[in-house]
Amino acid sequence: MATGKYCPRCGFRVDDFYFCPACGHNLRLRAKPAPSPPNPFVAAVLNFIFLGAGYLYMRKRLKLGVGLLFVFFLSLLGVITMQLENAGIGLLILAIADAALSLTLAIDAYETAKLSFSS
Repeated sequence: MATGKYCPRCGFRVDDFYFCPACGHNLRLRAKPAPSPPNPFVAAVLNFIFLGAGYLYMRKRLKLGVGLLFVFFLSLLGVITMQLENAGIGLLILAIADAALSLTLAIDAYETAKLSFSS
């Protein structure tokens, strides 16, 4: 049985060609290896330590991840401000963080529902 090269797209025998004569596929292009999937444990630990960072690591629901990470750092700033400077300003920053969290979750719920019910 003769061995040879075959077109990955159509299966035509293509021993010394740069393009498949049957379908025109460029045989010099190499398929990119699939990226390894994110580790669920790493994503969970990142989300536990830095709220929203696990979503960014997984490259899923990026708006939610960015929003949660923003709320995390804003809340941290509010708590530090309450301890060091002025409790009133710290509470204002925490109220803004709460509003940002509500907005982030509302946007995520809207986009999730829109994707779930679109045909």
